[in-house]
Amino acid sequence: MTLSHKLTIKLICDLIKIKCTQVKRRPIIHSNEECVENILKVLKTGQQWNTLGKSYSTYHKRFCEWSNKGIFSDAFYFLQKLSKFSNSMKTAFYIDSCVIRNKCGYDEISHYYKIKCKRSVKITIIVGSNGLPVSLCVSKSSVHDVKFVMPAVSKIKLRTRKIKTLIGDCGYQQSQYREEFNKRGINYLYNQKKNLKNPFIMNPKEKQLLDNRFVVEKAFSNILSNRRLNVRYEQQVKHFESFVYLAMIDMTFTKLGSIMD
Repeated sequence: MTLSHKLTIKLICDLIKIKCTQVKRRPIIHSNEECVENILKVLKTGQQWNTLGKSYSTYHKRFCEWSNKGIFSDAFYFLQKLSKFSNSMKTAFYIDSCVIRNKCGYDEISHYYKIKCKRSVKITIIVGSNGLPVSLCVSKSSVHDVKFVMPAVSKIKLRTRKIKTLIGDCGYQQSQYREEFNKRGINYLYNQKKNLKNPFIMNPKEKQLLDNRFVVEKAFSNILSNRRLNVRYEQQVKHFESFVYLAMIDMTFTKLGSIMD
C-alpha cells in the first residue's frame, strides 16, 4: 500500500468519526479502515463489488451511506483548507471537461454523438498550474461546457482567494463570462476562433499560459487511470461522483508529496 493510500484512508476515517453518529447495532466486524481500503481497491482495479468476498455487501452499503452523507466530497474540499495545499498553488487555473460512457446509471445521463452507446455523463474539473484539482462538476453530456464555468468556480474553497487567471479551450469561448470575470478581477482566457466578433489581444505571458493547457489533460489522464472511472457503473450520480472525489484525493496526496520533496 502506497503512502497516498494510507493518508487517504486516514483522512476519510477521521471524517467518518466526526460526521457519522454511532447507532446502537450489532458488533462491528469490519472496521472503517478495512472498508475504505476495499473501496479504493474497487476504484483502482475496476472490479465488481461481488468479487471482494462474502463481505462485499457491507463494503458497498457503507460506501453508499458515506456517499449520501458527503464524506468523500468533504474530505476533498477539506484538503484545500490546508496551508500546504494553498501555498503550493499559483494564480493560474485551467478548466476542461471529459465525457464518460454510461452503463448502469439512470440519472444525469444524456445522448452524445461521439459515443457508440449514446448514453454518457460529463465531468468538469478545474486544476491549478501545479496539477492539483480544486473543483469538480458532474452533469449530463448534452449540456455545453461553458455552462459549468460559474458552478465549478463557485465550488473552489481555497483558504486564500488566489484565482487571477482562468484558462479554457475553444469550448469555453464566451465574451459574457469574460466581462463578468473581469469585474471580479479574474482574467478569463481561451483559444479564440477565427470568426470571433470581438477578439481580444493577448500578451506573450498569456499566450504561454494557454500553451500550458496540457496540465489539465494530464490531470484527466491521472484520474481516469483508475479503472472504475472509465465507465459509469453506479446507478446514482452521487456514488459515481464520490469515486471521482476519491481518485482526486489520492492524486492530491501523491502530487503534494512530489511537490514538497
